[in-house]
Amino acid sequence: MNKITVGRTTIGLAALLGSIGSTIVDNVGGIDAHMQAVNRWPPHALFHDAAMFLLLDGVTLICLWLLFRRSREPEIGARVTTLFVTAYWTPFFFITTLYEQASLVPSSPVGLPYHLSNFNLWDAASKQATPVVFGFPVYVNGLVGAMWIAITLMGYALFRKGMREGAHDPRLVV
Repeated sequence: MNKITVGRTTIGLAALLGSIGSTIVDNVGGIDAHMQAVNRWPPHALFHDAAMFLLLDGVTLICLWLLFRRSREPEIGARVTTLFVTAYWTPFFFITTLYEQASLVPSSPVGLPYHLSNFNLWDAASKQATPVVFGFPVYVNGLVGAMWIAITLMGYALFRKGMREGAHDPRLVV
């Protein structure tokens, strides 16, 4: 396999596995505390969650089509998919700054801003699920997002390096 194929495959796997993982966590569970919390959400919150993961799944399929289709411009699929994965996972790092009542911990009670300044007020489940390292909360879903972004960017860098070196993937070009 050449660098273009490996890079494209890496980008595609990051997009696909991130989408599948998000859908599974929100529907099947695997984390009992998460599913118990989701089952207590108001119906309209569940609607927004379902709309989000269905949008994620649909756009992921579009990105995979762009990434693996035969085209005169194979780099467009790699760029779009890389931008999409990055755009989807990046808000995990700042969403609680934009919306103070938001929490990356599904068991969080309603109405409490989840800042470290009021860490002592957090419920036990949220404290247990959120280790604090160097004064910053470390959220599992933030780590997962960082992982998918890093894998995608590595795949894109490999794809671009192959393109610059003149590698050719005959399955990509019309």
